Amino acid sequence: MNSDFLNSQPLAPSPTPRPTPNGHAQEKQLRDPRSRAFQEGSPSDSVNVSKYLAAVSGLTLILENIQPGPKRTKLIMNRAAARTQLARSRILSSKENKLPPEAKRDLELALLDCDEVLKTKAKAREKDMVWRAYETQGLDYLYLNQTERANESFNAALRSNPPKDRAGRIALLIAEDLFDNRKYEEAANYYQKYLPIMVDKWKDLAWYKLGWCMVNLNRIE
Repeated sequence: MNSDFLNSQPLAPSPTPRPTPNGHAQEKQLRDPRSRAFQEGSPSDSVNVSKYLAAVSGLTLILENIQPGPKRTKLIMNRAAARTQLARSRILSSKENKLPPEAKRDLELALLDCDEVLKTKAKAREKDMVWRAYETQGLDYLYLNQTERANESFNAALRSNPPKDRAGRIALLIAEDLFDNRKYEEAANYYQKYLPIMVDKWKDLAWYKLGWCMVNLNRIE
């Protein structure tokens, strides 16, 4: 959030350090939608480029000998997730969290993997592959700064019956984008609806932002 956001209308949270889904204080200087996706995974991922690169290479090698079916679809889904994490690691390892060309390519390949999973016939994939593919697809678009397409994928993931903890996380990502775009009514709906199923480390941020939604909507008595 911009540091001068408080000087404009409507009101917005203080630019001082605030809770994040990871439970740590963080001062957000830029309204970069990718910053929400960076909170997925471990902080040590910035030094794990080689680990994820090896995972992608290994999965690609295995897939060369796997026939179409549920096992192959699961491996493709795992490769998509590994490619997304690889891109994240490259971004975190770059100066100022810029999107390096290699990371952009990783994300494009991850999107292709997700598309392949989603186009697979139902009998050739496990039930959880659909929401996982949409969630990963949403993260890929978020890293690429394509927030509209990211939210379309996240909403598709929510419609695909993900586990409650993942549904809470996905809904939080959508709500954060709505909040950043000052769509406080819609953001509040997501925060309120999914707060009960969010894990504790994400609830703090949701309550915090829900409160500011109410302030901006003049619903504080």
